[in-house]
Amino acid sequence: NLAEIYYFQHKYDQALHNLRWTMQHNSNHEIIDLLLKKHRLLALIYLKTNANEYFNIEIEEIEQLLKWTNQKEEVSKLDQILYLRAHSKKLNGDFKQAYVLMDSALVLTKKENTLKNAELIERHSYQEAVHRYNHEKIAFENQKKIMSILSDLDLSAK
Repeated sequence: NLAEIYYFQHKYDQALHNLRWTMQHNSNHEIIDLLLKKHRLLALIYLKTNANEYFNIEIEEIEQLLKWTNQKEEVSKLDQILYLRAHSKKLNGDFKQAYVLMDSALVLTKKENTLKNAELIERHSYQEAVHRYNHEKIAFENQKKIMSILSDLDLSAK
């Protein structure tokens, strides 16, 4: 997403320009996820630029969209959305709800990091096994060549 690239480059005006599109949501999970991504990015931009009123509006949009989805575990960057909602609650003085949301975000982040670490370890173990297999295969083929050469030398000596 171009707007996300602009966000990471701190070019917030250009990012906002790329987010000036609308789409009506229905119960379609992909559309809701796309709208959540848009409003999450808008909220991040408004948070960085201290536009708290617009930030709170985006959080309200996110909360409305989350009501439409039954598959919250499939929402991309849900932990970041929870952090943003916690920040909004804090700005509005609802510290108890902010704490609950922050705790949920931390638990979710830890769970996601644990899964990512397990995947990385599994991928590394697989790559290591493939490397070891290839190394053993080359060593075996070299051993066959040496045996063949020795056998040829043995036959020519007789």
